[in-house]
Amino acid sequence: MVIAALPLVRLFMQKERGAAAKAQLMELVNDELGLLAALIGTLFILWDKPLADPIAAIIVATIIAINGLRLFRENLCFLLGRSPGPEFLARVESLARSVDGVLGVHDLRAEYVGPGTVHAGMHIQVHRGLPLEEANHIAEEVRRQVQQVTGCGYCIIHVEAAEPKALSLAEKTTAGLTGA
Repeated sequence: MVIAALPLVRLFMQKERGAAAKAQLMELVNDELGLLAALIGTLFILWDKPLADPIAAIIVATIIAINGLRLFRENLCFLLGRSPGPEFLARVESLARSVDGVLGVHDLRAEYVGPGTVHAGMHIQVHRGLPLEEANHIAEEVRRQVQQVTGCGYCIIHVEAAEPKALSLAEKTTAGLTGA
């Protein structure tokens, strides 16, 4: 039992634990409880108290079920791809629109893919007829800004040519902002 507890102690002493380390810690706790229940059950059977063994097994099974449900609840948002929220999405859109050459942003999506790791994707609109190298440079600048400011782990940018009506709206907005 002492040998089986060594990894448990090592994991318990870690300051930061990811989802896998937490699951491993719970598994080690469950193993230790199972060993302890087996030892107690064996001792009670030797003392002619056979009812103690199934009671100990039920207690250990309950603890294992509770630990499993707790781990499931903690990680459910990562399994289902929870969104980081409207404030994060608004910040990402604002950052993308602030890059020179971006005329519009749409189809913005973001989801957690792990603890503190967000995957974001969006479509940006640039001037129709813009050379591919320039459009790619704009997309890379958007990606760099979003990752640098928000800490977003992954950011995929799809570049599209602006529709003529979107282009005229963007030019009107720019003209209104510059006072031209």
